[in-house]
Amino acid sequence: MTTFSRSALLVFSFVLFGVSAARPGEVEDLIEKNIAARGGRANWEAIQSLTIKGQYTAFSKISPYTLQRKRDLRARFESEWSGKPILMAFDGVTAWTMNEFMEMGWPQRMGSQDFIAFRQELDFANPFFDYQERGDSVELIGPGE
Repeated sequence: MTTFSRSALLVFSFVLFGVSAARPGEVEDLIEKNIAARGGRANWEAIQSLTIKGQYTAFSKISPYTLQRKRDLRARFESEWSGKPILMAFDGVTAWTMNEFMEMGWPQRMGSQDFIAFRQELDFANPFFDYQERGDSVELIGPGE
């Protein structure tokens, strides 16, 4: 997610749950409760890789996908569209794509806009984990503010 959408998500989460004006330390307490509810910081820090399998719908067609992510942001996305493979990968330095559906049956460097969209999927944990290190900020906004 971009910094803006992460911030919007975090603000929306707090507004949605009707949290009122913040006391000092309240934001950090809420973030730690959120992390604890998702298994705890120590458990998430111990995970070094994730494989996510699922389906997505595009143009009323359901397609399977596999997304493999590593903590160092390396990733590989595999899918197919109308029987043709789609592959996106990031080795930590360069992002690559191969999409036979778009008549790109050979690996090529991903364009900057495509990489920005792909990069948003590579965050390992939820937006609250290490948000300060990424340069994000969290603000608690009460109802009506």
